[in-house]
Amino acid sequence: MSMKKLADAAGVTYQQIQKYETGTNRVPASRLAVLARILGVDPGRFYQESEANGFAEDGQDSFIGSPADERIRLLKAYDLIDSDHARDTLVQLAEQMAKNGDGNISPMAKSRRR
Repeated sequence: MSMKKLADAAGVTYQQIQKYETGTNRVPASRLAVLARILGVDPGRFYQESEANGFAEDGQDSFIGSPADERIRLLKAYDLIDSDHARDTLVQLAEQMAKNGDGNISPMAKSRRR
């Protein structure tokens, strides 16, 4: 499949697909799930050679050491969330957990959940 056809099917520009491929722009998880569906592959396949194919940020090992099936479950679940607000909240929660370094929810996030 050409990049132009992939871009059209994904609803983005050819240039955006080029930027994803070269690593100039990050590929959002929701877009990655869409691209995987279009290409008929499992989203986890993109992470097998992520640094070589432009899907990682410099100095970031974002998915190393995390089981592939959990990543796929997370991407599939995220893709099924209809609410923009709910998706944003989920991303904020994940970012906060990542900042804490050990996966624990910060005291501030815990107080918002009550």
